Amino acid sequence: MAKVPAPTFTKAEIEPFSQDEVIALLKACDFKREARPALRRRYTMRRATALRDRAIILLLLDTGLRSSELCALVLGDVDLKTGKILIRGGQAGGAKGGKSRMVYMGNAVRRTLWRYLVSREDQTDEQAPLFTANRHSLNRDSLRHVIARLGAAAGIRKCHPHRFRHYAELGIGATPLPSPICAVAATCSPCSGCWGTAASKWCSITHGWPR
Repeated sequence: MAKVPAPTFTKAEIEPFSQDEVIALLKACDFKREARPALRRRYTMRRATALRDRAIILLLLDTGLRSSELCALVLGDVDLKTGKILIRGGQAGGAKGGKSRMVYMGNAVRRTLWRYLVSREDQTDEQAPLFTANRHSLNRDSLRHVIARLGAAAGIRKCHPHRFRHYAELGIGATPLPSPICAVAATCSPCSGCWGTAASKWCSITHGWPR
């Protein structure tokens, strides 16, 4: 047995998203595929989960959270004023190794998350899950399904949550300029100039978004 060589394994490389793919994912959050009825004009409907899905995509891009960590978040873990997010240790928090830590999200993500949360009836309940599906906490299987469905709509192969961690490791994030998010600001935001400091101040007054 001593002469038997040890087996070798080739670690599969996970390719991060390109900027074009990020733009396509964000656009896929908002609208369903174009319907082409035989006796009517073509039309496109807005997705009911558009605000939630956009918030999930941007949060994953900006922080690189694991699926278990994102699904374990409750409203009390998130501070929209400072952008601070508490990743709780232990099984309940989903943190790897059981250690708690803090991560931070940028202004663009905070605004998007705020828009999603103001549409929720339980926005004042600190123990309510941050992301829900059919009024229940979003779990890892549901998250994979959401990401895969958006990837299919955007024409992206092998679209899964872990690819966002590799994107975040590149240091691009979802907030700093220049970023992929700025490329779709004019079409995907109610205010195309909200990413700079001065514009952010104006937008917080106009739309009520946190700075």
